[in-house]
Order: sequence, then structure tokens, then C-alpha cells
Amino acid sequence: MRTTFATVLLVASTALADGIELTLSWQDSLTIEGTRYTCNDRSRAGVQLAPGDRITAGSFKLRCAKRGDDAPPPPPPPPPTSVTLSSAVDPMCLSQLNMAISGRVPPKEVTLWADACRTPPLDRRCQIVSSKPDNACFSALDQLIAGSFPADQVVEAQRACNRIEASCATRGARKVSSSVDLACVGQLYTRTTGKPNAATITTWLDTCRAQAVARCTVVGSKFNSTCFQTAYQYMSGRPSIADAAAMARSCTTYDLACE
Repeated sequence: MRTTFATVLLVASTALADGIELTLSWQDSLTIEGTRYTCNDRSRAGVQLAPGDRITAGSFKLRCAKRGDDAPPPPPPPPPTSVTLSSAVDPMCLSQLNMAISGRVPPKEVTLWADACRTPPLDRRCQIVSSKPDNACFSALDQLIAGSFPADQVVEAQRACNRIEASCATRGARKVSSSVDLACVGQLYTRTTGKPNAATITTWLDTCRAQAVARCTVVGSKFNSTCFQTAYQYMSGRPSIADAAAMARSCTTYDLACE
């Protein structure tokens, strides 16, 4: 909209009294002391100001606005969303891992399984609201090892078992489920000579995951026992303790909030 001479003079007087510079909107013009100043309108005579230009005209400071400067500001970004999660170690997962390996688990490695069997896992965007001991989980870990926990490891085992309530910031509102397609894994197995080792079968599980977890927030999960049993039947020999933990993570089904 073009600003009339009379209107601009009124604004100019107010701006001068307040010590505020005058801004000419797109294609506005203004006459000061007999000289016309125009913002990006070359059809008019006088001093032409390009968008962003500033000039002193008598006792006034003029600025030619860029297109969009006088547009309303964009709406603020939506507030970050968060979800409250209850996270605990799945005893069925621990049992499946125990049946897959040979022998007992060393006390210093048993927390690796507790972490692999925690559902849902908590990432760095989560803030712990509360944490309390899970005696059933601790008892399950105790049965996995030979003998008793050393004094310097018993606390770590108890802490690894804690039931946790956490508030987690989410990356987005799009809900997605991410799981391993066992038909895909079966196809890889039938097209391969011999049986894969644990590292290879874990790679297959990750390759056959229907939805990537990256750029998403885990808001729920469940250990997939059928997936783990299938992977164990396909592989050659028994997995190591670390391999069993990796297979458990790869076989977990995740509920995700994605961008």
C-alpha cells in the first residue's frame, strides 16, 4: 500500500519526537524539504532507495524496508514434546540369552545382558524421574553367574536392574513400528552356503529391519523371542556373551516417534 504524503508526515513527526528512524515500506514515497524519497519504486522521480538502503534526509533517518519486513512474524515453533517411559529388564530375554550360550556368565559381564534386555532402552534425551530396585531382575542375574557377585560388582548388577521412570523428549509426532522381517532373514539364509556366524546373523537382522531407528525416539519396545530363536537356529555354533546381547538388541521391536 502506498503511503500518502500527509500520513507519512504525521508518522515522521511522531518518530522524530521519539528519536526513532523512519522506515519506508515497499514502494512507499516521502517528501522531505522538497525532495522526494522512494523505496523501490523507479516510476517516481526523486531519490531512489533500494531495499535495505539507509539515508539521512534533513533531521530524519530513512530506511527502505526489504520485502517481507512488514509481514507478520512467522508463528513460533511448536513446543517440544515429551513422553513418560517405564523401563525395566525383561526376564524372558535374560532366559533366552542364557539358553543360547554355553556355560555361565562372568559377573563382570552380566550387566551387558541387563542392558541388552532393557525395554524400552533410554537414550540421552531422557531425564530419569525415579529409579527403584527390581529384586526379581537381580535374582535372575544372580542365577546366571557361577558363585556370588564380588563386592565391587554387586552394586553395578543391582543398578543395572533398576526400574526407571523417565521423561524423554521426542524427535517428532509420526508413530512408527520397527521390527525385523523374518521372511527377509529366511531368504538370506536359503541363498547362503553353510551357516552364518553370530556376527553375520546380527548383520542380517539389522539389514532386514523394516524401519530404521535413526532420527527417531524410542517410546516403547518389546523383545522378540521368535526372532531370537530363529536367528539362533540359523547360526553356526553358539553365540558368545557379547554376541547374544547384540542379537537380543537386533531382535527387539521398537515403537518410535519420528520426524
